[in-house]
Amino acid sequence: MHTGFQQLRDLQAEYESCGRYRLLWRGNNLIVRRATSATALYVRELDRAVACLRRSRVTRVKLGRDLGREELLFWADVCAAADCEVFLSLPGDANLPQKRKPLHWWLKCVVDRLVSLGILLLLTPVLVLLAVLLRQASSESLLVRQWQVGARGRLYRAFYFRTQTNAGEPLKMADWMRRYRLDRLPKFLNVLRGEMSIVGACPRRLSDVPSIEPEFRNRLNALPGITGAWMLESRLALKDYDFLDCLDVQYLLSWSLRRDFGYLLLTAPRLLADES
Repeated sequence: MHTGFQQLRDLQAEYESCGRYRLLWRGNNLIVRRATSATALYVRELDRAVACLRRSRVTRVKLGRDLGREELLFWADVCAAADCEVFLSLPGDANLPQKRKPLHWWLKCVVDRLVSLGILLLLTPVLVLLAVLLRQASSESLLVRQWQVGARGRLYRAFYFRTQTNAGEPLKMADWMRRYRLDRLPKFLNVLRGEMSIVGACPRRLSDVPSIEPEFRNRLNALPGITGAWMLESRLALKDYDFLDCLDVQYLLSWSLRRDFGYLLLTAPRLLADES
C-alpha cells in the first residue's frame, strides 16, 4: 500500500469525528463513501489529509452521494489543496445535449469561450474600477469562491466579487452590485475554464446536494450556466428548488442553439428590471 494511503488510515480517533468514511482505491482514483462500521476511517484535520493525498498516487477523488454537507465541503477543500480532481458520484444521464447533439454542443462551447473572452476584455475598465472600490471597502480578498457542481459531477469553485466581509457584514456597494449582478462578472472566468456555460442549467452549490431529491440528482450532470430558463423566473420561483430542477430537465430535453440564443436575448432587459 502506498505511503500516503497508509497515513490516511493512521488518522484514527485522536480527533473528534466529523464523519466516518470508507475509502476505496481504484488505480489512481479514490472513492469516498460514508460508512458505519467500527473500522471506518475518521478524518478531521484538513492539513494532514491533504499531505497524505499528495504523497499518494491519487489524481481523482469521487465523493459518495450519501455524504453530508460538511463532509462534502471538507473533502472538496482537501482535494483542491492536494491538486486532485474531485467529482460527485451521480447517476448517469443519457439525455444530456452533448450526447444527443455533439457537434452543436462543441460549437456552443467554442462560442462560449470566445464570447466570454470578448466580454472580459471589453469590460476590463469596469472590472478594474470594481476592484479598486472593493479594495477601498475591504482589505480581504477581492474574489470569493464557492463550491458548485459542474458537468458530469465535476466540482469547481465559482468566482464572485466580494460583497460582504468574512464576518458577514455587507459592503457599501453590495446592493447595487447584486442588483445588476456585477458581483457575478468573474464567472466568465469559469466559462473560459470550461466549468460553466453562458447559457445553461441552474448552478447548484455543493452544500445544497444533500437536500436535492434523488429523482433530480441526475440533472447535476448538466453544464451550469450564468443565465438560462431559471434566471427568467420571479424571485419567488427561484426559491423553489424543485421547480428549478423541473425547468432544468425541460431545458436539457429541448436544448438547441436557437433556444440558448433566445435566453441570452431575454436576459439583458431582465438585468435592468427591479425583479432581477
